[in-house]
Amino acid sequence: MKTVSVHILLGFVAACFALGFKHDFDVNVFDEGITLYGSSRVANGEVPYRDFWTTYGPGSYYVGAFAFHLFGASAGVLRKMWIVFQSVVAVEVLILGRRLGGRTSGWLAFALALAATIHSNLHSGYTAVPATAAALGALIAYGSRHVFVAGILVGLAAIFRHDFGVYVAVTIIAGLWIRNLVNEHRVAPDLLRFSCGAGVVALPIYGALAWAAGFRAITDQLLVFPATTLAPYYALPLSWADGRWVLVPAIVIAVAAVGVTVRALHDRRYLADEKPCLVVLLCLLALGFVNYARIRLDRFHVWPMMIAAAPLIAAAPFVPISLSRRRRVAAIVAGIFVVNTVLALLMLVAKARLPVVALAPPRGAGATIPQAIASYNDLVLAIQAHTRAGEPIFSGVTRHDRLFATDVLLYFLTDRPAPTRYYELNRGHMASETVQAEVVDALERRGVRIVVLVDWLSNEPNRSSISNGVTLLDDYIRTHYGRLGTFGAYELLDRR
Repeated sequence: MKTVSVHILLGFVAACFALGFKHDFDVNVFDEGITLYGSSRVANGEVPYRDFWTTYGPGSYYVGAFAFHLFGASAGVLRKMWIVFQSVVAVEVLILGRRLGGRTSGWLAFALALAATIHSNLHSGYTAVPATAAALGALIAYGSRHVFVAGILVGLAAIFRHDFGVYVAVTIIAGLWIRNLVNEHRVAPDLLRFSCGAGVVALPIYGALAWAAGFRAITDQLLVFPATTLAPYYALPLSWADGRWVLVPAIVIAVAAVGVTVRALHDRRYLADEKPCLVVLLCLLALGFVNYARIRLDRFHVWPMMIAAAPLIAAAPFVPISLSRRRRVAAIVAGIFVVNTVLALLMLVAKARLPVVALAPPRGAGATIPQAIASYNDLVLAIQAHTRAGEPIFSGVTRHDRLFATDVLLYFLTDRPAPTRYYELNRGHMASETVQAEVVDALERRGVRIVVLVDWLSNEPNRSSISNGVTLLDDYIRTHYGRLGTFGAYELLDRR
């Protein structure tokens, strides 16, 4: 046990070191900006779903707000937190790999998880990272017979991403059912302990938010809108350019699931062993991650599935099979490791070679931007120079009827609030005349003097690249604002 603890500590330190290399590399002004600005709003006493609109669970905002209270509001603070989350994921993969194939398998799984995380270049604030950490932790706790702790971790996963909470909850319940099936173990007491663990974390937080924002607001933002309005504007058709990222983990998961199922059909007692049962649970969790990734099969969205597959890949050469088959499996696994390692090294080289400059505002401490767009710093300073502290600004795009994404990070960096609760201007919302009218009303009512527009039009093969025909916001901006300056792709406008 002492040796395992030492390995876990070594793995965590190594992961922090590897993932921390050039952690200030570039910024994601939309996704990272959403978490940074949302965290600052929560830190100032605002409530998600009531005071600002979001399709994400509240966990990232409250964790970010807590960190800001302790260390100050800056991009670097959030980035260091996400390095810790990613390192925890790598260590959890190490533990799962050890349980499936021993010490060597654990370290191989750890290395694969690190490589996949590095070449995916996950941005800070990506909600799937802490949700995945909680989900894997729940599997580890379940395997150690700590069902109540597994429930607590499922509740944590649901706070960061409600869909991940569902995926891992279904997985643990399936594990309890398998344990009951093969060992004739009473499932009701364990199910009760598990439910209490999940409920003691998730119910108070979501209950308090429902009390403050209203149950309908939460369900509309977390469930109804993503499942209906957003999908046509966000989904991408399957292509090789994106689909290749899902190919390897999907094949590994399918082979592992089929292999265990065939053995279990011949002898259900086979599942009484910890290893095949863990394989089943990892496959079930990965299946949930497939559902998460299916709408956009890119490296970001496939990452959780790759993480779930990493212990299975690493343990494959250690399965008790014939020597010739084991050699073939080892060759395939080695190929997977080589590809991921090369991709990770290429990403590290790209980070090391890119000329960058620090983000100028104090809130940008710990982050850099490419030197080629250094004018972004001038934009931020110009906004601050033309506004007072606490004065709202508006960050949008040149055409809101063909919206791709907006620069949400500007609100955080300038420390200037958005005038409307729809601060991210979701592409699905901008197709609504009612929402655009609400944004226009906020600009008028709050007397917003400064508007920033960036030339980001969607060319994705979905409805976002087709004009939605709603131009209320664009017409209002053209009528009431004139150009104050240009900063690269950005236009700074002031009220006429």
